[in-house]
Amino acid sequence: YQQGDVILLKVSKEELATRLSICEKCPHKAGTTCSKCGCVLTVKAAWKTSTCPDDPPRWPEIKTE
Repeated sequence: YQQGDVILLKVSKEELATRLSICEKCPHKAGTTCSKCGCVLTVKAAWKTSTCPDDPPRWPEIKTE
């Protein structure tokens, strides 16, 4: 997916499942969104460049080159 000059890459299905399972146990999960950043979890967790907004992050971004 390309947004302007930035190419956004999605994580694998396995990584997405791992991230969402972490979100399921998080106290900041508010239905289908994150109460820390307001993002829809299935969207935020799908992008490699996304990171959990908690401090420290519960899951990191995946560096791309």
